[in-house]
Amino acid sequence: MEQLDLIYQVAMDKLKYKFNSLSKEFSLLEENNPIEHIKYRIKKKDSIEGKLKKKNLPITEESIRNLNDILGVRVVCSFLDDVEVLIKTIESDPEITILKCKNYIDTPKNNGYMSYHLNIEFPVLVNGVVEKVKAEIQVRTIAMDMWASLEHKIWYKKGIELPEEMTNEIYQMADFCKIVDERLNVYARNAEFRTPTKKIEYPFLQDKKYSITKLKHEAALKIMEEKIQSIVEEYGLSDSPNPIEHVKSRLKSDDSIGLKLQREQKTLTVNSIEENINDFAGIRIVCSFKSDVEKIVTLLKDDATMEIVEEQDYITYPKDSGYKSYHLLVNVPIYLQNGVEKIKVEIQIRTIAMDMWASLEHKLCYHKEVDSRTNLELKRIANVVGNIDESMEEIIKKSRNLVAQKSKKKVRKKEITDSMLNKENQS
Repeated sequence: MEQLDLIYQVAMDKLKYKFNSLSKEFSLLEENNPIEHIKYRIKKKDSIEGKLKKKNLPITEESIRNLNDILGVRVVCSFLDDVEVLIKTIESDPEITILKCKNYIDTPKNNGYMSYHLNIEFPVLVNGVVEKVKAEIQVRTIAMDMWASLEHKIWYKKGIELPEEMTNEIYQMADFCKIVDERLNVYARNAEFRTPTKKIEYPFLQDKKYSITKLKHEAALKIMEEKIQSIVEEYGLSDSPNPIEHVKSRLKSDDSIGLKLQREQKTLTVNSIEENINDFAGIRIVCSFKSDVEKIVTLLKDDATMEIVEEQDYITYPKDSGYKSYHLLVNVPIYLQNGVEKIKVEIQIRTIAMDMWASLEHKLCYHKEVDSRTNLELKRIANVVGNIDESMEEIIKKSRNLVAQKSKKKVRKKEITDSMLNKENQS
């Protein structure tokens, strides 16, 4: 099976390269990059064996190779039209053979699940041999992903039967997310997205110190990425649900730095960047629920290896635009030849619902003059998204209470059984 593990790892690396390159290409071509984020996974050994047993198939290399979803890629888009763009792009890839499509967007599953699934096959070269590998690609909007996260964390491998009232609430949330998707899509179709501007040769780009500054922020960002990954892995080894849905990190582009300095009427020098640009390195942590945001904020604030410089709670106190997120500005120590230096990194923690609104607002308003009608519409949408967040929080709280009650009943039942056995043995 070692050879098969190698084949799947090489195949996953190829898929990552394909989709990450595609996202970068979209970013260069148009402001409205249809890809919001991408998640990759290789199915774990126990999940593979469980699936084969469920299908009454032997655990052999041939059976494993015939499974369509050992490799999984989930591409999350902002709008419904973006999903269509992605599907057509995947279908036009000459290396990819489409084996089967399942359109759960036009025809949702009975539980309300919506997504577009493509079972594909593509070639990889391993030790001089061309191998055909199967994979499943899921393409969905942020709203669909938000609902799927809720459903997954409530039902997946929980073994609980929910009250009818609560089940109905989950179905209603699916319908609500569908309506939000349709409204956002109409609005996005009528919007004018900013086209990339010609790159400007800012003075700081000629300064060798700028490259060093960039490397320092890359190092600090890498440290933060590793910290967050360790949190994800720790939750993966525990029985507690992972509060983190996905993470995005970035270094501010040269153009964005130049424009921000000009907007704030600062000099276009490296020293000015180090003094005035606090978000050169940024990382965004997206959680399923508001209570999950609180968990992550607490974990980060308790980390003694970094210093909290500033925090802004835009969840309790949203911006006038409707923007919600929790911001932490931290000093991350990096080790250089001349000693330790503290580099600022901005961390944003938000729910999927907040991220959905922020994505729309960014694509409509970033670096543009926006009319009052658009601002009013965005505020209205922010209220709708806020209601979604509150509803999801209520549903997950009820679900977690049910799981806790079930667990207590199991413990109590075991205690009673053990007590009866002890009495029987004593007699």
